[in-house]
Parts: sequence; structure tokens; C-alpha cells
Amino acid sequence: MLGKIAFFKLQPNNFYTSRTSNPFHDLLCNLIRRFLIALEDLKNTQSMTWKKSCPTGIIMQKVDAVVELGTILRMMVRGAVMKNHF
Repeated sequence: MLGKIAFFKLQPNNFYTSRTSNPFHDLLCNLIRRFLIALEDLKNTQSMTWKKSCPTGIIMQKVDAVVELGTILRMMVRGAVMKNHF
């Protein structure tokens, strides 16, 4: 994605254009898929902790993945890029 941005020589204020909308949409869909997988993984890990001991470090890694992906998605949706789109 960054290579495509450099190729188009875009400025921050014109990041989301008709030429970049498809790569941006692909990135957004990919992040949503990863976020859903991370949530499911966290759910499965939490159910394991009720059955047997699960190291706290593993649980924290799963929580961190959900938080990081959620933060990125939130920034994309609330960012100026989406304000220009709607």
C-alpha cells in the first residue's frame, strides 16, 4: 500500500482519491477480517482459561492484537480520509 502511495506522489490531504479508493478499500477489508479473527482467537483463549490454566502472557498477546487492530480501524474510519469519502 505504501508503495502505491509513493507511486501516486500523494500529499496527506489528497490520500483518498478515485485512484486510491480500491487499495484503501482492500486494506480496510483486510483489517476487518484480521480484527474478526483476533476477536475469535481471544474468545477461544478465554474459554480455554476456564477449562485449564492458560499463561497470562498469551492472553495479553491476544488482547493486544485486538486493541491494535481496533485502534487502526477506528483511526481509518474517523480520519480525514473517510470524511472526504462521505
